[in-house]
Amino acid sequence: VTPGHVYGGTPTANLADMLENYYKPSTLGPAPELSRFAAFVKAARPEIPYDVDPAAPSGIRLSSKATGAVLEALYSTAEVLLTGTQGHNVTPASDLEFVLLKIAKRFTEFLATGLEKGDAPWP
Repeated sequence: VTPGHVYGGTPTANLADMLENYYKPSTLGPAPELSRFAAFVKAARPEIPYDVDPAAPSGIRLSSKATGAVLEALYSTAEVLLTGTQGHNVTPASDLEFVLLKIAKRFTEFLATGLEKGDAPWP
């Protein structure tokens, strides 16, 4: 964020105008609601593996390695958070792997639905 920089419109534009301008269809490509999931997947760091698929509505599909990559990122984050407890007795991340795997699966299902349909309900 840059102080004084206007994001998404002019200083006098209201939120409704900014959202309408963002989501309206464009002749330059798909409306953002059709590409926001693809933009998220492409920009994710660490990377979420995907395959380019011109036949897919968003132009990409998650690869078969996506769930594993998300799980690895969740596991690494859990380890960092749990080891930062300054000596308190906590459950090691390895004991939580079944929960992290469920989260990774649900998140990749959410992303896959969003890539296919342009929207997805959070599970």
